[in-house]
Amino acid sequence: MFQGLRAAWSRDGEVFAEVSLPEDAQGDAVAFGLHPALLDAGLHSAWFVGSSADGADRRSGGVPFSWSGVSLQASGASSVRVRLTREADGAVSIAVADVTGAPVASVESLAMRALSTEALDDEGALTRDALFRLDWMPVAAASTSTAQRIAVIGQDSLGLVEAVRAAGAEAELSVDSAALAADGSEMPGVVLIPVVGEPGADMAGSVRALTHRVLGQLQERLADERFAESRFVFVTRGAVGGADVAAAAVRGLVRSAQSENPGCFGLVDLDPAEPVVQSVPLSVLSADEPQVIVREGEALAGRLVRGSAPGLAAHPVWDGDGSVLITGGTGGLGAVVARHLVAEHGVRRLLLVSRRGLGAEGAEELVAQLELQGTEWCMRRVCWMTVWSVR
Repeated sequence: MFQGLRAAWSRDGEVFAEVSLPEDAQGDAVAFGLHPALLDAGLHSAWFVGSSADGADRRSGGVPFSWSGVSLQASGASSVRVRLTREADGAVSIAVADVTGAPVASVESLAMRALSTEALDDEGALTRDALFRLDWMPVAAASTSTAQRIAVIGQDSLGLVEAVRAAGAEAELSVDSAALAADGSEMPGVVLIPVVGEPGADMAGSVRALTHRVLGQLQERLADERFAESRFVFVTRGAVGGADVAAAAVRGLVRSAQSENPGCFGLVDLDPAEPVVQSVPLSVLSADEPQVIVREGEALAGRLVRGSAPGLAAHPVWDGDGSVLITGGTGGLGAVVARHLVAEHGVRRLLLVSRRGLGAEGAEELVAQLELQGTEWCMRRVCWMTVWSVR
């Protein structure tokens, strides 16, 4: 897909190139302003941009670093012609046209960052910077109108109605979303849904019951166009810290729904050490943040931050006597991982979990190979509960 550079010519610091998408991908071009694979292939010709005026060869590898003056004049091109020119400061200017010569895109300046051969070849010099973790950062309280309609649906086990009213806004309690929409009045901008696991109940049963209920509420929100402007906020208390395991499971379910439907759902986790009525700033409930927690009266939003892997061995040592669980174990990547663990790390016990089990393409061949290598395997077929079916 990204090997679309067909031809290139150089002339006194300029390079002219012809770039095309593969034939089977050309129909995808209409979905983009400029197809990323087409742009990437055009940049491959930047390696040829040098200066021959003084006889010097200044060609060097590098990666795009800093862009300025980027413009898009047309969209949907599947084949383009590219002109790259080295500027006095070493950056490259780019002009992109379609096969008729009509402008498609232009870049006034693209600075390239060089990569040394040592950096590419020396594995020890590579920085492990691809690990990220979730951190909680303070967020400024947004101004919130007390006139905004806020509703609480379901059993108000957290006392949210009282908390909202104590914060200076009006709140109403409805049995469910259907009852909320029954009177035909304007839908509330924020719908709060308390999520509390049943204390002392069977853990598995509590998780199943709570996630099943919330799944239905997610589906109702997406299926009913009357809630198109309403944001459903699921409120837990201590779920982030593990105090309420069933509510923590719900948070995972809602995050999946958030990724498919940005802006429709929110998550708020209240401080289990403080009374609810004192720990619910109105701005937190209406904040345009996917995840917020309240701790010691401060609102914190979830952010990805770069993590580290101190002391991580270059080649992890696996316990040959232990069992390894592989989710999606009979799919393409799962099968590759299973074979790799057996052949390269001496793993002899595998638990392969997948939706199709032995019905997956290539699954029977996979387990036959594993058995020939002396591997014990066990397969479990599971059916994941998802929210995508509501579409």
